[in-house]
Amino acid sequence: QSFAGTAVTLGADTTLGSGGAIVFGGSATIDGAKALTLGSASGSSLGAAVGGTTALSSFTIASGTAQLNGGKVLTSGNQSYTTAVTLGNDATLGAGGAIVFGGSATVDGAKALTVGSAGGTTLGAAFGNSTALSGFTVSSGTAQLDGGKVLTSGNQSFAGSGVTLGAD
Repeated sequence: QSFAGTAVTLGADTTLGSGGAIVFGGSATIDGAKALTLGSASGSSLGAAVGGTTALSSFTIASGTAQLNGGKVLTSGNQSYTTAVTLGNDATLGAGGAIVFGGSATVDGAKALTVGSAGGTTLGAAFGNSTALSGFTVSSGTAQLDGGKVLTSGNQSFAGSGVTLGAD
């Protein structure tokens, strides 16, 4: 499924599933105060901002890998990543709920990641394990570090209201 250069506005909660790839290419923004779930055998690629004009109510990467190239993902509720995420550009994730990188949801790429959430951020797997992030910031909310490591070539900042270590 490909949405190349097309602005997408969600009018209802939406699930996109594919045996191939799901690609929001170039300037294909995604907006609308609705939930979006992506599940793809070959991965999902986000080329532009998600929720940049109107925050989504929630955002989930349910299967496949995810390539974040669009700079930001903003939701009024939760964000959930259950698979490997690669940063193609510096990225900011903001949520009115929680941001959860569950189980094996690693994050790699020589780019900076900033997360801020009212409901806290959980890192379930290693960040920067294959390719160190250039930086990592928790700008608001709590952080639960269950993945064992966060590796960066630059600074790490935990400006939220607390960090809990769930793994050595």
